[in-house]
Amino acid sequence: MSLAYSIETITPALAAAYLATSGINRMVRPRQVNEYADRLRRGLWILNGEALKFNHHGTLIDGQHRLLACIEANVNFETVVFRDLKEESQDTLDSGLKRTLADYLRLRNVANPMVCASAIRWLWTLASVAPGIVPVAVAPTGRDAEKILRDYPVVRSVEMVGAWRALRTEAQRGHAGLFSALHCLLGIEHGVEIANEFFEPAVSGLKVQEDSAMWLLRRKMAGTLRLTEVELAAATIKAFESHRRGTRLRQLKWKHGGKESFPSWRAED
Repeated sequence: MSLAYSIETITPALAAAYLATSGINRMVRPRQVNEYADRLRRGLWILNGEALKFNHHGTLIDGQHRLLACIEANVNFETVVFRDLKEESQDTLDSGLKRTLADYLRLRNVANPMVCASAIRWLWTLASVAPGIVPVAVAPTGRDAEKILRDYPVVRSVEMVGAWRALRTEAQRGHAGLFSALHCLLGIEHGVEIANEFFEPAVSGLKVQEDSAMWLLRRKMAGTLRLTEVELAAATIKAFESHRRGTRLRQLKWKHGGKESFPSWRAED
């Protein structure tokens, strides 16, 4: 059986018609649809060889998230369309290894791509969220990553990212990307000197004064309760603000879902 393929411009109306042919498919992931729709609105969707696929009965077996995004964004897009696939071919779809942001950075010779990719995700997330709103991690595209590297060139610094990658404990190293992003943002907003002064003890392991903001942050990280990265980000921002203002914190806490708004890292807030 030979395959038929073409390159088509998918309109929202055509997307709806194709979705109407869909048989048993995987559960819709709204977050994936929203991410694709955002790329379409921003003109970041390009023809890259990924295809919509139909079996020999004319049933859509791959591409529902892209079609739903087209309808949500109300934007046309070009794509390859394969038809006449064997019915059992659906069982083999999406079994390949997805290319990650770290892979994208590695191909562009960015140092420490794993940590840098995590830092870029946090920079993209924090820079996009309104003050007081709890950040929800998003997956930036390769073009988004390039914009972050242009806007925040220090985040690709071998010295900064390499230092955070070499943190003393495994627990700390697991958050190296988050710390790199906060170090970068807080340095830009409040001054490199004060940011380095706050973060240097975490990188170097230097002894800090008991009950200082960094001491409280270290103690929180070493506690028995496992922190989410959002909670750790909030605690770090609060500790930095205490250090910057020269105030004392009796305790360092922020609970996801609690009454307190997410602390702002911006200077004007």
